[in-house]
Amino acid sequence: MGWNPGSSQVTIRPSPRATIDNQDKTKTTEDQDQDKTKTTEDQDRDKTKTTQDQDQDKTKTTEDQDHDKTKTTEDQDQDKTKSTEDQDQDKTKTTEDQDQDKTKSTEDQDRDKTKTTEDQDRDKTKTTEDQDRDKTKTTEDQD
Repeated sequence: MGWNPGSSQVTIRPSPRATIDNQDKTKTTEDQDQDKTKTTEDQDRDKTKTTQDQDQDKTKTTEDQDHDKTKTTEDQDQDKTKSTEDQDQDKTKTTEDQDQDKTKSTEDQDRDKTKTTEDQDRDKTKTTEDQDRDKTKTTEDQD
């Protein structure tokens, strides 16, 4: 509570803790129970999430949430710009495939999105040399 000299009004500012308490009142019992099992690191990360991010988290499986905890901030930021379809594809990728994706150029990633599952499976068996040769092919050669 503050007093402004020359004014008859008193300004009341809610404390940061009061704001957090009010947010807790809108949480379901399930959400509150989950919060109790979170580490301080997880709780701090939650505080910086947008409402949209928090809503998405509620629909994620425990496996997806655990996977998210191992992602770098850069990976998390990239995820926010991905379509739901791309995110669903990511869930079926092995850790090895995901690691390879991180080293791909945006151009390569965009090209991958247009490939059939059959083409993607075939790519996994190619050597790095074969993959590099593919990148230099024209669209006509690929067709």
